[in-house]
Amino acid sequence: MNKQKNILLGSLVTTAAISLAFQSQVTLAAEHETTEHTQIGEWDIGLTLYGWAKSVDGTTRGTDISLDFRDQILDLLDGAFMTKIEAESGPLLVFAAYEYTKLAADNNDYTVNFDVPTGLPRPLPPTVPADATANIDVSDVQHMWELGAAWRLYDGHGLDFFVEGGLRWYDYQIKVFVNSADVTVALPTGPVQAQIPTENRTIGAEWLQPFVGVRANYHFLDNWRLEGRADYGNNPWDSTDSNNSWMVEANIYWQVADWGALMAGYKYVKQDYDNGRTDSAYNYSWDMDESGPAIGFTFLW
Repeated sequence: MNKQKNILLGSLVTTAAISLAFQSQVTLAAEHETTEHTQIGEWDIGLTLYGWAKSVDGTTRGTDISLDFRDQILDLLDGAFMTKIEAESGPLLVFAAYEYTKLAADNNDYTVNFDVPTGLPRPLPPTVPADATANIDVSDVQHMWELGAAWRLYDGHGLDFFVEGGLRWYDYQIKVFVNSADVTVALPTGPVQAQIPTENRTIGAEWLQPFVGVRANYHFLDNWRLEGRADYGNNPWDSTDSNNSWMVEANIYWQVADWGALMAGYKYVKQDYDNGRTDSAYNYSWDMDESGPAIGFTFLW
């Protein structure tokens, strides 16, 4: 992407404000000036590597989760990789993205106290106390792939406005590794300990979700760009109980050279997914708000 070209700002919420702001004489050129773009058959490409410091709040499989990025998620973060690529030719914009996040909590010790029936006649005790202890590793691995295209409907006064659509594929897995598990029964003759056979489990789901939305660019000064997107995703054909989402993001780019730009912004995602399974071993739901700042660098050519 060249110096006169920008990378994209706007959302359903901010479109009205942008359309007023671009009338400012401080940041406008001529009254009907359009932004310089590539011709059909020529391509401007931007590859962005970024990090999304997201906090999460919601429920999964009936369990409430509220994790702040700085106070909790940063301590649990075991890996992350996020990238997106955009290629523009004339009014056509194609884009793709990939996000990977892994949270891990190792060496968690759990103890459960309960009573074991003896089946013995009185005056012998009908139950004896027992406790089960386990050492467990838990990880939450998330993959998201995105592929889509947008078409420019408006180009003027430093503002580009697009409609877009595409597909997202999600792969979310919770993995439970049991390192050890023991049970201790307090018999009248003394405690008896036994080892419980362990079984590792993976609970999760994969799902496809089409989406439609809008995006916009606002070009101001010589090397500053605002970018925004808003979309809605839904897949009523996959036989699940729920499969929909909302996504809004806004970013600002400062082009520091012909070949690259710094990016900073904010992203919000609302997901509501339920695979509709009733058996506890395979049911999976994810009703979550994810939001936080993002920072990255875009390579241009």
